[in-house]
Amino acid sequence: MAKRDRLNGYKPSIPKTKIPFEVTNIPNNRDFEDDPYYISFEYYNNKECEVEELPKKSVSCILNDLKIICKSKEKNLRHSGIGCDSVYDSGEYSGIFKGLPDGVEVKEHKFHGTRRLYYFLLRHVFYVICTSNKHKESK
Repeated sequence: MAKRDRLNGYKPSIPKTKIPFEVTNIPNNRDFEDDPYYISFEYYNNKECEVEELPKKSVSCILNDLKIICKSKEKNLRHSGIGCDSVYDSGEYSGIFKGLPDGVEVKEHKFHGTRRLYYFLLRHVFYVICTSNKHKESK
């Protein structure tokens, strides 16, 4: 019936008022730098990791640092005391890069003396790669 009405000049009634823009548009004023980090072990490297060899006091330190990371936001990670020094795929660092996505920037965080936590950031995810008990050398 509706098809026949359209053929005979039937026009559906259209409201004369428009829906306000504020209703149809979801504001995106959100600053993504204000989102906290989530920690992921998706790229955790068992072969390179020395977490089992960490002294008890160092384990306590790294757990505290992981809590700080979860409360940190992108714009204040460095100011929270988390190291953001870049490391490169050379020398003793090469093993850390195995199995990682291409193009990620691996960083190190120094904790409890000479110990290191290696990680990379992607959006608001803090990907833990491994820990080491000493500074690695690049060649």
